[in-house]
Amino acid sequence: MTDYVLEGFESKKVVHIFSDYSESIARFIRENLGAHTTILQGKNDGNGNDENLIYVAVPKQQLFYLKKLIREVDEMRLLLLIQ
Repeated sequence: MTDYVLEGFESKKVVHIFSDYSESIARFIRENLGAHTTILQGKNDGNGNDENLIYVAVPKQQLFYLKKLIREVDEMRLLLLIQ
């Protein structure tokens, strides 16, 4: 209840997802959650590898489902939740 008072009813959380399967995950999120995704391309992570970051904002109530969807595509992903 306190969350609704502090953040409002339509509270959203920003999630950053690092994965080698960024295109597939972004498509999966758009198709299943209807959320807009943005893929940011990074250059050289220090090891000479290029990395992609998926940026997405979802309603707080969909976070569990989002994690489940991402796990189906890539179990080795890094997921960061921004408060």
